[in-house]
Amino acid sequence: MYKKTVSILLIISLFISTVAFTSDALSGDITVKINGERVLFDDVGPFVDSNSTIMCPLSIISEKLGYDVTWNGMDKSIILEKNSNTIKLKIDDSNVFLNEKNITLNTKPIIKQNRTFVPIQFLSDSMELIMGWDNKTKVLNINEPKANSEDYFKQSNINNTISQNLNEYMNALVERKNFHGSVLVAKDGNVILNKGYSMADFEQSLANTSQTKHPIGSVTKQFTAMAIMQLCEKGLISIDDTIDKYLTDFPNAEKITIHNLLTHSSGLGDYLAINELYSLKDVQIENIINLLKDTPLEFEPGERYRYSNSGYLLLGYIVEKVSNMSYGQYLKENIFVPLNMENTGICFVNNTKMYDSSGYVGHLDVIPVDDQLLLDKSYGAGCLYSTTEDLYRWDQALYTESLVNKDTLDKIFKGYIEIAEAYYSGYGWLIRSSQYGKVTSHDGMTFGTSANIARFTDKNLTIIILTNVRDYNVYNLTDILADIVFEKEYKMPEAYKEVQINSDVLEKYVGQYQIAPQVFVNITIENSSIFARVTGQEALEIFPESETEYFYKLVDAQITFEKDSDDEVTGLIIHQSGVDTPAQKVN
Repeated sequence: MYKKTVSILLIISLFISTVAFTSDALSGDITVKINGERVLFDDVGPFVDSNSTIMCPLSIISEKLGYDVTWNGMDKSIILEKNSNTIKLKIDDSNVFLNEKNITLNTKPIIKQNRTFVPIQFLSDSMELIMGWDNKTKVLNINEPKANSEDYFKQSNINNTISQNLNEYMNALVERKNFHGSVLVAKDGNVILNKGYSMADFEQSLANTSQTKHPIGSVTKQFTAMAIMQLCEKGLISIDDTIDKYLTDFPNAEKITIHNLLTHSSGLGDYLAINELYSLKDVQIENIINLLKDTPLEFEPGERYRYSNSGYLLLGYIVEKVSNMSYGQYLKENIFVPLNMENTGICFVNNTKMYDSSGYVGHLDVIPVDDQLLLDKSYGAGCLYSTTEDLYRWDQALYTESLVNKDTLDKIFKGYIEIAEAYYSGYGWLIRSSQYGKVTSHDGMTFGTSANIARFTDKNLTIIILTNVRDYNVYNLTDILADIVFEKEYKMPEAYKEVQINSDVLEKYVGQYQIAPQVFVNITIENSSIFARVTGQEALEIFPESETEYFYKLVDAQITFEKDSDDEVTGLIIHQSGVDTPAQKVN
């Protein structure tokens, strides 16, 4: 499931993070924080074992968390007690019992220098804590879950069957398709699913929870748009202002309005496509804007829609200029604190990772990636982290006038520019029609995460998905979860079943297949395994489900080989993210 090398189909320039440690690292190398406060250790602190597993001294962590600890020297067993929870474990035994529920650890508890050490998986699984590990700075964040006091967090008893069906589907998705992330579904002001699934960190076996903090990528844009509209309500900004009022020396600024930036109709190219961006050592926003100055307009402002992160980069900058506050501080004071969104903020502050999950690329097999390279440069276009629960607080506030008045909300959720049939751009949101009525949504993606919030406002349904893997098809999952809620037909996810194929059959597929001019898929065989390589990328192994159907493990994609009536191979079709891409065999 976890791999250390990968090349992802149709994705370029992924940034891989290292997961290597020095065996038995010094205790001073690892910083532990519990509920934000640093834990001080004496002579024996956390260390990393020979398998790169972080081991923590049990007694110090337990006592800081309020557990009573009882040690039995006869059988080397330990009992931890707090409130109604009792945890039982033994040295050199991977089985732990939480209120008689068995939990299996990947690494056994040990004694080192007369202290009991447990893997941090123990804290995640047995103590049910929210864990976040930063491999770069070697900081381990441990947080206790907090109860949600708002009425709209109450669990619905009416929808027990639907809740069970949602959870059953998600568990099958974990087991059969390696889903990992957090999901919240709410209907009519009642939560009907609110859980974390699989791993927030595969290397350390840390679980995702409903309060795990994930980067949310472009979901950030709706918060930037809200900040702009708040400033409009205060009379500090006008939607019709041209941006030369706020930016000096910026080409074509006298043509581009705030409205253009909000609706992706500015004509500005996407600054994330500028190669020089990723070599910038000083990532202050002014330096990024200077790079953007050299990019010509792709079309006249207002002429059409083209999604561009540049508009929201500039909008975040304008928020700072007008409010005389940093972007993060403005959002905190004017949105996050009023809505009790304590687990939402800027992903990296002074090179310190503020969220919990580790990002990955891949599918059935995954590898870690370094998100900081992108998130440090995202600003108002995609710099935030959050939780599914905090985003639900945000969703519920948008049904009220707690942040802006109704007239302003109507402007935010108005469809201004048609992107496709019945699909429009609003202010920080995308508006579409569905079989369940109007949907306002926005997805987000970083190098190692995918996110989506979808509000079926005609049905008072909200679906929030945060995953710690790049390029997850969050839209497809959203639609399936909606079908489950409305008790429509849906298919359970099916596991891939690898079969053996005769080498003579595989040899027939070897060759070159053309997708487009200068873009090919090369099929090769090495050591009885079959590989597919798209132009400009590394070869990836594909695995047979049948003689003609193959699947990748390192990306959610499949290949179907096509044959004619004479059993000659004529082409292939790549299936990925709901798109079928044909390629004709040319060699």
